[in-house]
Amino acid sequence: MDILISIFLLEVDILIAIVIIFLILLIWILLGKTVVTAPSITLAPLSPAQYDHGDTVSCSGVVYSDKTTPAPGETVDLTLTDSKGTLFDLGTVVTDQNGAFSDSFVVPGVAPGAVTLTATDTALGVSATQSFTLERSKMRFEE
Repeated sequence: MDILISIFLLEVDILIAIVIIFLILLIWILLGKTVVTAPSITLAPLSPAQYDHGDTVSCSGVVYSDKTTPAPGETVDLTLTDSKGTLFDLGTVVTDQNGAFSDSFVVPGVAPGAVTLTATDTALGVSATQSFTLERSKMRFEE
């Protein structure tokens, strides 16, 4: 009798597993087999990795509306944050038909040390960063 109950319970477990798999497949089919991925932004590494006040820095990147689709016409805000946490607005750029953007800026009077460049697409809610070092030895002081 105990063996029959065990076999019956095992069959019920198998039946429940089959129903769950069927429901998962049905949902996948009804949703059109599409997988939605989040938008993203990439920012190319800066080269060289050290700059001085007054140097020109070139930056570039790409905005994607999902994992592989470029996002043309997106507005990207560029900012610098120095080693003291001071934020410098560098302006905005708009992505081209391939979702790419590029810009150059002159390093403003930021504190020496690690400086972070941030590219943000507020509409898509994404941002990316790259850092460089601002050399202390070359700083130009005003009296």
